[in-house]
Amino acid sequence: MGYILLLEDESLISTIISKKLENLVDDEIVVCRSVETAFDRVLKSLPNAAFLDVNLGDETSFDIATWLLEQSIAVYFLTSYSRQSLQALGMPQELENVQIVSKSSAAPTLAEIVRTWDNPELTDPDITPLPPAKRQSRRQGGL
Repeated sequence: MGYILLLEDESLISTIISKKLENLVDDEIVVCRSVETAFDRVLKSLPNAAFLDVNLGDETSFDIATWLLEQSIAVYFLTSYSRQSLQALGMPQELENVQIVSKSSAAPTLAEIVRTWDNPELTDPDITPLPPAKRQSRRQGGL
């Protein structure tokens, strides 16, 4: 079975989001509180998907997001920032299409995202689909 990476530095938010994800998927939810810890984890084994807070104190998750996308991992920014604010923070152009999931539970919700992993035909144009290999793994009990 795979895992879902949750990179979030605030304990209360990580607890709330991980509980929501646990209710939606059978995967282990791996919570990391820093980019360094997250990189240590993903270098051991790749996640099936990653939900990344953008602003982690004195660092951003842009480097790990770029690396995960290069590995064909579905990446979602978990943030309250707008796309314009992310650009002002220095978001690289290759991350322009990463879907933003609002921490305040605005659409698209985690449930909508997870639903599209199993049913790609339901994919909303604003929801990043899980890569085909990950969808197949999920159907076989690996995600």
